[in-house]
Amino acid sequence: MRLAACPAIGSLFWDRAMWVVKLGGSLHDAPAALRRWLRLLAEAPGPPRVVVPGGGPFADAVRRLQPAMGFGDLAAHRMAILAMQQLGLALQALEPRLTLAETDAELRAASAAVWLPWRLAGRDGTIAASWDVTSDSLACWLATRLQAATLVLV
Repeated sequence: MRLAACPAIGSLFWDRAMWVVKLGGSLHDAPAALRRWLRLLAEAPGPPRVVVPGGGPFADAVRRLQPAMGFGDLAAHRMAILAMQQLGLALQALEPRLTLAETDAELRAASAAVWLPWRLAGRDGTIAASWDVTSDSLACWLATRLQAATLVLV
């Protein structure tokens, strides 16, 4: 596990503040570890937890298809956000105790949720359309937006 600093994130106590936990898309190659993380995030006492899915193999497909098909960065960016959405649906299917959340209100209300990013980060052009915008940076953006105490990148 690697912890990342995000400038807007403070350090509050474990039992009082939200955590944002980004699960990298490459964890699909380690299904036992992925299931352990999901179980831990669903069961752990303490602060509310929001899981940010990486794009994994779904985003890799977009990276391969963009030059082959010739679509622009805006389409690729939106498709990469949808790749995160797809992996998020898969994560919640693996651990149904995690709820699905799309809006600020849903994210704040849940004790343990998987973020589906299309509504907040993909649809309206709020986030720059670039491969420089990664699921890690979107996790930091979301943690800042939600005023989470902690951001963990796995």
